[in-house]
Amino acid sequence: MQVLTRPQAGKSPRSPLLSSSGKRTVWSIIVSLNILGMLLSVDAGTYVTTVLRLRTVTQAAPSNTAVTTYKKDLLRTGQNTNEIILNTSNANQKQFGKRVEYEVDGQVYAQPLYLPNVNIGSTAHNVVFVATEHDSLYAFDADQSSSTPISTFLWKRSFIDPLRNITTVSSSDVNCQDINPEYGITSTPVIDPSTNTLYVVVNTLQSGVNTYQLHAIDLTTGNDQTGSPMLIQASVQGSSGAVTFDPVKQLNRGGLLLLNGVVYIDWGSHCDKHPYHGWIMGYSTTNYKQLTVFNDTSNQDGGGIWQAGQGIAADSSGNIYVMTGDGAFDANTGGVDLSDTFIKLSTQGGLQVADYSLRSTSRV
Repeated sequence: MQVLTRPQAGKSPRSPLLSSSGKRTVWSIIVSLNILGMLLSVDAGTYVTTVLRLRTVTQAAPSNTAVTTYKKDLLRTGQNTNEIILNTSNANQKQFGKRVEYEVDGQVYAQPLYLPNVNIGSTAHNVVFVATEHDSLYAFDADQSSSTPISTFLWKRSFIDPLRNITTVSSSDVNCQDINPEYGITSTPVIDPSTNTLYVVVNTLQSGVNTYQLHAIDLTTGNDQTGSPMLIQASVQGSSGAVTFDPVKQLNRGGLLLLNGVVYIDWGSHCDKHPYHGWIMGYSTTNYKQLTVFNDTSNQDGGGIWQAGQGIAADSSGNIYVMTGDGAFDANTGGVDLSDTFIKLSTQGGLQVADYSLRSTSRV
């Protein structure tokens, strides 16, 4: 484990938010540069030639500007209903544009998250959190502005330790080039502001063993909270016996969901390398232990839950929603396999199928 607090020099999952350029990997954010300091979106390109701004922000932004989960809310709408400055007259090429680029050490598939007024080193900062496929997590000062890439950070946490034989997972390790050259943190983390905790799923190779772990990270330091991390493993009963979660076959792509004290995580597969399944697991935010497991094809195969990185959605009644990929389906004849399906799951007493809708083009 390595946490740095000083500056350092410099379904398909195939569309990273950031890409490499020469020897450096950089990412760009576009923000509403007003008193809200609200992170709006991420530019998938590497460089934009002009740097424009409406107003520089240095004070703590209001709490309602936070982006703590994929697309800001549990319905995954991406709406910022608290925006009061930007409008069609000032959000244009002359007044609005890229403000800053930060250098990071790997590709970025996870959506960056934003939290205002975080105390780091006895000082309050508006912070952007970025996770990379090199198994690194960064905390950046969101109020910086520069025409050149910035390599400074508030803290950086590395989850690899080559001296202890802990590395990222290479594309060859999983026989899949969908993400190349390495797999690390692919899904969007989730933040619980009430406990200053960021939950993130980390994929590493530990002494040759492909491993997923759920980390609960202290936002102020980058260190693990007490009791973290938790090794991710699972097993369910199928018609042919126990079905065991295989980290070599499964890819955690969709954004994490925090709902009623439970962190929900989903899995698709690496390159449709069979056998694989669609998994959802829930972990307690109190002790980080596993509370519930759902497998959408426990009797057969397939049904990966990638959602192109979209987070698991939830409604006000505590139901969650996912879409599954190709594979076996027999729910219409009393079976349990739910590939190519939009699924509604109740979270009351564990994960239970409440309803589903089959794609009209699916084969039954």
